[in-house]
Amino acid sequence: MGCLEAETHKLKIGLNWVGKAFVDLEEFYRSGLAPKEHEIPYREGDTMDDEEYDEWAFQRALERDES
Repeated sequence: MGCLEAETHKLKIGLNWVGKAFVDLEEFYRSGLAPKEHEIPYREGDTMDDEEYDEWAFQRALERDES
């Protein structure tokens, strides 16, 4: 009998935003609209007045523009 050799390779891939949008659309057509989890800017017990919320929203918009 001869000698057998085997090699294993691992490949890690990811989707860009177009691929992710396609997968989301495919999931929508398959099972309908599903609620999405959204990050809550503060704990339920915390409160923000209008000025604090405006500042938080401004900072969040700046962070999104940078990415």
